[in-house]
Amino acid sequence: SELLAGFATIRSSRLLVGIVLGGAVAMFGLGAVNAVMVPFVVGELGLAETWFGVIEAAQTVGMVAAGMSVGWLAGRVGLPRMVVGGLGAVGALVALISLVDGLAGMAAVLFAMGLTVAPLMAAISTLLQTETPPEKLGRVASSLNAVVTGAGVGSMAVAASLAAVIGIRGVFVAAGVLAVVAALVAASLFAGALRTEPEPAGAP
Repeated sequence: SELLAGFATIRSSRLLVGIVLGGAVAMFGLGAVNAVMVPFVVGELGLAETWFGVIEAAQTVGMVAAGMSVGWLAGRVGLPRMVVGGLGAVGALVALISLVDGLAGMAAVLFAMGLTVAPLMAAISTLLQTETPPEKLGRVASSLNAVVTGAGVGSMAVAASLAAVIGIRGVFVAAGVLAVVAALVAASLFAGALRTEPEPAGAP
């Protein structure tokens, strides 16, 4: 009943529907990426497992660097555009991984991913909190997590079969395309908000 109450609240807001559908479509692709990342780095790139620390650190550094500019970015482009642009950029970067051939390229792409993911997650979190009545926030957040997590698990379930058909690099391309589709889905649902200019920085 709590989960259904969360979905009922989500249906009342195009922004919330856009977040949920965009997140679900994106994670249906990105879940597969999580499943094939280790075989890609170890098998395709021929890197030792110990290099995962460097790869993960590159993304973390990107997230920290981007985190310092989230407020500035939100004041100039607006939160809905941050979500749409973030999903599109993540899609492009995930697809770009298919062209990587070594540690330096992998670290560079994941650093750029960190620069993109931090504003995206901050925008989603802020929109979720501002669009949801405070007394329903827990139920809405749980409903969102259930949908996105379910999409990710479903994606991981088919990752091996998909990789056998189109190859591991092809999985990254397919996941990137799905993230771009997610951006288009969110954009269509955010249409009115995307046409609204953000308030100048520092405005009350």
